[in-house]
Amino acid sequence: KHGNAVARKLLYRAIGQIDNAAKTNPCHIADYYESKKLSSQTQGFKKIAIASIHKLIRTIYALIINDQPYDYNVATHNQKDFSRN
Repeated sequence: KHGNAVARKLLYRAIGQIDNAAKTNPCHIADYYESKKLSSQTQGFKKIAIASIHKLIRTIYALIINDQPYDYNVATHNQKDFSRN
């Protein structure tokens, strides 16, 4: 394990909150988490949560660097474009 233990715990809990809030506020990270959870019978939920945390960190970084607010439509459009390559 690397990095700040408190930050890791906060990000892990944030994924759970994002998943709960996805019922009312759509989020591409929650979509990713749910699709992985439903499609994978062998991977544990912690491993899927860690992958979702990585996706969350990359999203936050991109939003800060580009000085943009989060937009679900843009995120899902970019995600589809990225998966084609």
